[in-house]
Amino acid sequence: MRLVIKDCLVFPSPPQPGVKNDVVVDNDIISSLQQPNTAGGDVIFSIPDGIIIPGLVDIHSHLREPGHEYKEDIRTGTLAAVSGGITTIAAMPNTVPVMDCLERINQYKKIISEKAVCRVIPVSAMTEGQQGKKLVDVEDLVENRIFLFSDDGFPIPPNILGEALKRTFAADAYIIQHPENPEKVGQGVVLQGKWSEYFKIKGIDPDSEAEGIEQDLTVLKKQPGNLHFTHVSSAKSVKLISDAKNEGIMVSADATPHHLALTADRLKLAGSNAVMNPPLRGEQDRESIERALKEGVVDFITSDHAPHHDQEKRRELANVPKGVIGFQTMLGVSLKILQKHMGFSQIISLLTTKPADRFRLDAGRLIPGSKADFAVIVEQNWKVTSSRLSGKSRNTPFEGMELPYKIILTAVGGKVVYKSEDVEQYIKCSGKSIKKKNVL
Repeated sequence: MRLVIKDCLVFPSPPQPGVKNDVVVDNDIISSLQQPNTAGGDVIFSIPDGIIIPGLVDIHSHLREPGHEYKEDIRTGTLAAVSGGITTIAAMPNTVPVMDCLERINQYKKIISEKAVCRVIPVSAMTEGQQGKKLVDVEDLVENRIFLFSDDGFPIPPNILGEALKRTFAADAYIIQHPENPEKVGQGVVLQGKWSEYFKIKGIDPDSEAEGIEQDLTVLKKQPGNLHFTHVSSAKSVKLISDAKNEGIMVSADATPHHLALTADRLKLAGSNAVMNPPLRGEQDRESIERALKEGVVDFITSDHAPHHDQEKRRELANVPKGVIGFQTMLGVSLKILQKHMGFSQIISLLTTKPADRFRLDAGRLIPGSKADFAVIVEQNWKVTSSRLSGKSRNTPFEGMELPYKIILTAVGGKVVYKSEDVEQYIKCSGKSIKKKNVL
């Protein structure tokens, strides 16, 4: 079937500027971009107020299945993702059991094929059981097309990081490292200082993340590899990464929308829904993340979508699990904060082409021959209301925040997998197959 989308602004390859083109989709592939109103097809969408962007690419997420399906599962998690315009996600290995061998990951892939509504890339643990002691069989996993490795919330210890870098680099694979000095985190819940004292709970040392990065960069200087720091949150961390890049060290980093937009003061309003690791910090740190994304020191944005059950988040603050949901707010928050410093297409590149290029993914672009994974958005503000968000969990730190740009439709492989409740007010459908197919 040929689908044609016309009358809207298209961003084929951010940060390149948008163009007025007809987008032609043949089956699951973008077959061409044509001059406005020149293409014909079986189904034609006219979206005069629409903006078409590549499907977002999220390299850090938690789908909770298997083992914690009461928080989220692959079906509900990917439905939440596509409602946020995300079409490719990398799922962290902290499941039960841990994804640390080919047998388990193959079983996981089977569940993905049966339940997911977007593309899911399994991330293997770097060490068996995420215990930081023995490396997984990197070569066997890479031979079977597993190319992302991480111990997620447990930093890979320096005594084995060198060997991990050597083996993954030789296999053309990547390490996603959670940077911290575990001894400085301990049982801390929020950043040490004003709010840990206010709530009378243990705090996390402000330097824990930067010390982890400094330690890992020391290893990386001796043993080059494909190392990526995830959810960077402090000014000191940004400085270390900037200095390393200036020295010619190959390293990359991402940041989350919550560390980009919020400070620890959000704890007063959001309570446990503002508890995550790394913790929210002060305004100076938040501004450093904003600048780092603008300047390219931090390479792109990830959600670190981490759903938790409401009952878990209602515990006393000292005992709540760390993490917040982020699929449906990643686009809006990024645009809200960065649009005063960066152009629209530049911001979209932080969510599409930049992560795709870092890990050499066939994603993040809408050019002839690429997968027809895209989102259609309109310039309309919307308010974050947790009860209206998709997924099983409601632990958003952005409750009540007004965000720009509303997603009205998401497609994966040319198939519509999400549509907003009011999609029909924006899209007019026509074509010879329109009566035969429930396209909207």
